[in-house]
Amino acid sequence: RPLLWKSEAEAKEAMLEGMDWADFVKVSDEEATILTGESDPEKAAGRLMNRYDMPLVTVTLGPAGCVGIAPKVRIRLPTFDVPCQDTTGAGDAFWGAVLHQLIRQGLDSEITEKKMTTLLDFGNAAGSLCTTRYGAIPALASEEEILRCIDKEKRLEV
Repeated sequence: RPLLWKSEAEAKEAMLEGMDWADFVKVSDEEATILTGESDPEKAAGRLMNRYDMPLVTVTLGPAGCVGIAPKVRIRLPTFDVPCQDTTGAGDAFWGAVLHQLIRQGLDSEITEKKMTTLLDFGNAAGSLCTTRYGAIPALASEEEILRCIDKEKRLEV
């Protein structure tokens, strides 16, 4: 978000300072590249996870879905094919939904492939549904809508 920072270097410095305090991180593909110099989102997430010893790093890829990295799991999942109206809040909806599922499943349990898939599917559905409406908070989907999206909506092929 260029309007928030005087320079990319200032943004990077502030974001990296926050990494020292974070246990779980979500960054966009653009942020991942800025933070690591790596354009491959999986490699960028892996670098962040290893450098900061985090149990979970996710990278959102817009309509291409997301990447999730944990010590024993690396998954890239497509998002859902829904009619996009406004992308405001989609990343926040994604991350809030992932954290909701992470807490529900237990913060202290190992992130397995099945758990990661559940986390990312739930996040992708929440982010996708957020784009179907205008605004950020008013566009947030209910848990029922998210589960219905996972069950019924086709995935985007990007």
